[in-house]
Amino acid sequence: MRCSTFPLALLLLTACSPLAVAGFGDYEIATDSEADGSTSEPGGSPLPGSPNATSDDATTSTATTGEPESTGTSGSPPAGPPSIIDVEISPKPILHNGPITIEVDAEDADGVRLELESGELIELVDAGPGIFVGELAARTGLDNGEHPVTLTPWREDQEGEPVEATYTISLPKAGSEGLWETGDLIGAGFVSALGLLPGGDVIELGTVYINDEPQCYLRRRDKSGAWWDADVVPVLGDQTCTAMDLKVADDGTIYLLLLRHDNGVARWWLGKLPAWGDATKNLRIGNPGEEAVALALDGERVAVCGSVPSGDFDEKDAAAWIYAPDLPAPPKIFDYQVGMYGHWSGETVRDCIFAGDELVLVGDALGKHEGQLEKARNRHFILRYNQLTQEERWLVASIGLGAQSGATAVAVDDQGQVLTAGYRCADDCDPMGMLQIHDADGLVWHADIGAWPNKGYAARDLVWSPAGYAVLASGGSQGSEDAFMVRAYAPGEQVAPLWTYTRADADLVHLAQTLVIGTFGEIWAAGFGASGYPAVAQIAG
Repeated sequence: MRCSTFPLALLLLTACSPLAVAGFGDYEIATDSEADGSTSEPGGSPLPGSPNATSDDATTSTATTGEPESTGTSGSPPAGPPSIIDVEISPKPILHNGPITIEVDAEDADGVRLELESGELIELVDAGPGIFVGELAARTGLDNGEHPVTLTPWREDQEGEPVEATYTISLPKAGSEGLWETGDLIGAGFVSALGLLPGGDVIELGTVYINDEPQCYLRRRDKSGAWWDADVVPVLGDQTCTAMDLKVADDGTIYLLLLRHDNGVARWWLGKLPAWGDATKNLRIGNPGEEAVALALDGERVAVCGSVPSGDFDEKDAAAWIYAPDLPAPPKIFDYQVGMYGHWSGETVRDCIFAGDELVLVGDALGKHEGQLEKARNRHFILRYNQLTQEERWLVASIGLGAQSGATAVAVDDQGQVLTAGYRCADDCDPMGMLQIHDADGLVWHADIGAWPNKGYAARDLVWSPAGYAVLASGGSQGSEDAFMVRAYAPGEQVAPLWTYTRADADLVHLAQTLVIGTFGEIWAAGFGASGYPAVAQIAG
């Protein structure tokens, strides 16, 4: 969230006044007891400088008289007050997303304190006698312009004269296009998921059609978007399959979720590559009838989220398979029940994410809900599950949000709050897009974000940027139905997008389906364009 234009988007959501559009009454909250059938009622702070620099690196020099002279880090206090001799801020100019390095040469100082224009204080790191370093970050063109900082040297309880310095951010305009690639390069198909390798390379998981049969592939490209033919790698050989989701761990481990077809029977499959170029390890293949739609990753834990057949009136229940290293993952099955009415709702999971200790699943529950028992309708749900305590909490929308609603994507912001993108509509369902924020107690913010031609154009992915705002991938809204669309929002600050990127080549079909955002706010989006070919865009954040 961006509450002002000070660089690095360090302000928190709690620093802004919330825009209350819907209240807590728009949701029904179900606890474990209700699920059993009873009737009881997600900017980054600047990083301190070199992680290897410590105060132990300081040394003591000896004057020509042979008497020890203190540097300000040990020994008797020096005669002069702490002072700053020189300040170096680089790069100059700041033209790309990335780190901003600050190096200060100080005299007779134990430390140097940096104050941002927001008032936030950061202690620089001692990098040797008289040298103090730190890092800020350039993450968005929304922060373009000149920014002042104040540097104050100190020794024990004495402060020296503050020194003012400035730096200027000149990133590309937020929402502008850095790369657009689509067409018949590797065949007809689409991109389902994106990830970033530790070195910054982008990988995509997609589907291409070979002799009219779907097959899965991975493609790696460098930071500029360039790739070699050898960077396109088939997954599962010539096995018939459809790409679904991908997650990349901090150490470069790649997890793949695919839907494979064995003798005409569709079954989900989870695979693992320890690193790019390694052989694929088979972790799990699902049973016929099970649905898997998304992956969630938390350190070494990976969850497959979807649903299983219930064999009851509701037809299916939400489910998750949570893997720890080298341990089996029995399915955890969730069944939303409406008071005394029991198994009336079939849950369709659309997305999931880890939020702290909880796995959060979102989607829509189809059934006869309280207040609308005459007809089965979809309702937006959030399910929080704690694997340690086995607690599950359902938050299901009431009629106050609309006759029908659903969540299609989920993210976690920098405060640990859950964001959902989805829709609401009447029974005829001309969907209105919506964006919401939920804390541990329920809904805290809601905004409508424009009408969709149909639910197929609704949000496909939602990611929280380290620049301090939410980014949403979708199809075009009404008036631009075939657009590849990516928009940024600052929840609680304003309803209108901070910026919008669209690509809509004449008479061709486009859809943005997935996003990935780098450490410094670099945005990659993908889906399909040119009426049926994989499409990838790099967008300025």
